[in-house]
Amino acid sequence: MLGEELGKQTFLASTLGAPALREVQVILSTLGKAPADASADVKAAYEMNLIILRDFLTGQLEGKNTLYRDRIEMLPTHVRQ
Repeated sequence: MLGEELGKQTFLASTLGAPALREVQVILSTLGKAPADASADVKAAYEMNLIILRDFLTGQLEGKNTLYRDRIEMLPTHVRQ
């Protein structure tokens, strides 16, 4: 039902015990959040949309900007029809 890898991980998690599971819960709750002592730039990066950040880092953002710009310019034409 969970698949082999996820099944193994679920079983291992079930054997950790309550204190370790609480620690995992704390770690999971902080994922995606900037560290308290992070610089303003790092905090700003954590606030960014991950899809946009990924596209920028992989060089795909500029192409999408052009696509969105073209579609937005077409929008009034389609609305009037």
